[in-house]
Parts: sequence; C-alpha cells; structure tokens
Amino acid sequence: QKEPSNKETSIKYFPNNRGMVTGLLAAGMGSGSILWAPLAAKLIDLGDVFFAFRVIGILLLVVICGLSLLMKQMPEEDPAPKQSKGMEEGRGNPIAAGGNPIASNEKTWTEMLQSPTFFVLAILFVSGITSGMMVMSQASLVISDTLGYPAIKAAFFVGILSLCNTIGRAFWGMLSDRIGRRRVYLFIFIALLIADLALWRLTNELVFLGALFTVGICYGGFMGTIGAVTADAFGVKNLGFKFGIMFMTVGIASIIGPLIASTIRSNYGSYAPSFGIAMALGLVGLVMSIRVSKIL
Repeated sequence: QKEPSNKETSIKYFPNNRGMVTGLLAAGMGSGSILWAPLAAKLIDLGDVFFAFRVIGILLLVVICGLSLLMKQMPEEDPAPKQSKGMEEGRGNPIAAGGNPIASNEKTWTEMLQSPTFFVLAILFVSGITSGMMVMSQASLVISDTLGYPAIKAAFFVGILSLCNTIGRAFWGMLSDRIGRRRVYLFIFIALLIADLALWRLTNELVFLGALFTVGICYGGFMGTIGAVTADAFGVKNLGFKFGIMFMTVGIASIIGPLIASTIRSNYGSYAPSFGIAMALGLVGLVMSIRVSKIL
C-alpha cells in the first residue's frame, strides 16, 4: 500500500525528476532489510521474537506517524513540468530522451489496460524481474553451490548483493532522467544477458561474483523506474491505482522466478541451467525494450 501512494505523491512534486525520486524511494525501501535485520537480530538476542516485534513496531509507529505530519497534500491540479533546456533537447521529458518530447499521455486505468503500451511494458517487467528473481531469491544457495562457500561467507556476499540492488534502484532511476527510460532498459537487458551468460558458463570466483552483483544492480533498475515509466506512459492522475496495477508484474515475477530456479536445482542438482532460462527471458525483455522505443 505504501509503494503506490508515496510514489504518486513524489512524482507529482517532482515532475521533471520522476526517475530520481522513484529510484531513491525504491532504494530506501530496498535498504530496509539491510538496516532492520541486524537490529531485529539484536533484539531477539536481548529478549525473544515477540520483544523484537514490539520494539520495532513502536519505532515504526513513532517514525512513520511523526514524518507523516510533515507531508502536505499535492494540489489536485498538477502543474505540467517546466520547459527546460533538457526538455528542449529531449531530456526533460525522460521517456522522450533522444527524440521529440511527447505530449501528455493522461489515461484512465481502463484505457491503460486496453493500451498496447501496457502489455509491452508488462512483458518487459515480468521477463526482466523474473530473470533477476531467479538469482536474487536463491543467492545464498547459488553462491554456496557454485563457489563452495560456507553459509556464513555466502551470507556476507548476499548482503553485498542486497546493497547492489539498492544502489541499482537509485542509479538507474537517476540515469533514466538523463538519457531516457528506453535507453536505460536497453542497457539493463544487455548487462543482464552478459551477466547471465557469465553465471551460466564461467566459474571463476571474481567473474562469478561480479556477474552476480551486476544482476543485483540491474534488478534494482526495474524496481527504481517502474513508477516513473508508468507516469510517463499513462499520466499522473490516479497514478497510485495505475502503479498498483503495473506493480502486479513484480508479484507475478516474484512467484515465477524462484519457482523456476528451485525446480531446476531439484531436477538437475545445479542452478546452471536456470541462467540459460534467465538469458532467454532477457532476450524477450530486450525485444520489448526495443518495441517500447517505437510506441512511446
């Protein structure tokens, strides 16, 4: 529930920096596990799991309610983004980077669901996020199986992978404001294909870890731009609801990705074949990102 609402408000306040604000918000939410997990473990050591829930619940109640008092409702009439030098060059309206700035694409949610653009973006996100989730959800076992690391050492690198995911959300979001969402998705899928190929065929320790972290950064790119591209393609009116619909692709991918990876490991005793499937999904996403360039 917080995901659609905070992105809708932020995008309305910063119409010329949609990628940056959604990327930073996504990075903030992605870093939650990094920040809260050590605190929760410490609290459990001091008491028990219920003690940890009570303390963290009180902290969240105070912080969230306190910060909410500082927020102001955006006026109903959302001002259009200011015409800047960047927009004149095709950068101010991020989705039009490298081309002609597009007109307002305000659509209702029903019109959004009937639009070919929605299905292209949905396939793009499902394929890209599924490819990422096949690695992200199984990261500890992937590292242990391939590199022979003990659980504690593997957990350390999983923490670095989570950090890469967080960095990727902010990085790709901000970059998309500069070069456009289209080009960002092209770069992400190309990087994913190279990383999945390395994970599939190479077992050199440094190369494997570098490819793993690349997947984390690229996965963060989808999470950091999905709100901005939804606003670009379908408008900001009722964006929370539209974003909620588009975010269902994340839920679908979060089911499919881990299921494919775990099934392959159970049947073949290795995650290696799953990286080939991840590459196939990456190719689908790359085609969709090219298609996006033609319809947006």
